[in-house]
Amino acid sequence: MISKSLITALIAALCVVGPASIETSHQAFGSTQDQKQDQDEALFSLDLSEGIHFKEFIELYARMTDQNVIYNARLFQNRTLNGVGKMKFKRVDAESVFQTFFKMNEMAIVHNGPKHLRMVTIEDVSTANTLKSNAAYISLAELKNYDRPAEVVSVLMPLTNLPCENAERALRHLVQDHRSSLVSAVPQSNAVVIVGFSSGVSIMAKLLTELDAEAGTERAGEWRRYRLAMERERAKAASEKPSEKKSR
Repeated sequence: MISKSLITALIAALCVVGPASIETSHQAFGSTQDQKQDQDEALFSLDLSEGIHFKEFIELYARMTDQNVIYNARLFQNRTLNGVGKMKFKRVDAESVFQTFFKMNEMAIVHNGPKHLRMVTIEDVSTANTLKSNAAYISLAELKNYDRPAEVVSVLMPLTNLPCENAERALRHLVQDHRSSLVSAVPQSNAVVIVGFSSGVSIMAKLLTELDAEAGTERAGEWRRYRLAMERERAKAASEKPSEKKSR
């Protein structure tokens, strides 16, 4: 287990304004924005190689990200989070770092209530039943740079060439965890709804982009072959007309 001294040091580090320790907090900064930038650039170190109790990890997460965290105490009371080695990161990257560890340990984060309350629930992926219904809708543009790996998201993927039913069949075998993942065709707009953790959704969206482009190339080739065949038929018909007149 992670030592108490390391936990104490980490929590103490969270209370300082910046890397210059308490002395920095008494300096006159030019603006509030300068103070926030100083906090965001502060460097922290997290060592999970020996494991850390869930409650201690949650306390660190709540302090680092300034969020109110809700979880089932009975479900997680004996849970220990494990990682590999020591990681250094800036406070501005804390959300992504902690979410990565949650995802590695089969946990998901669900946002609750109005945004200004900053309330999140920690769910066990193996037992949660509402991850898909609580998925956050994001656009394809947002998905490209989405850096919250422990959150379940949903995207709408429009298709130009590939029939959405074919796309659903092609991706269905990639859905391994039906508690958190879903692929559903939308025939009315020839689109596919993809639900899951952002990393998996991103992979499926990229695959659909490639399949849709390939279907477009194949359709264009079929259209060219059709036009060529029609031109040959017209040329053949035109060449046969004089001989028909002669025979008359």
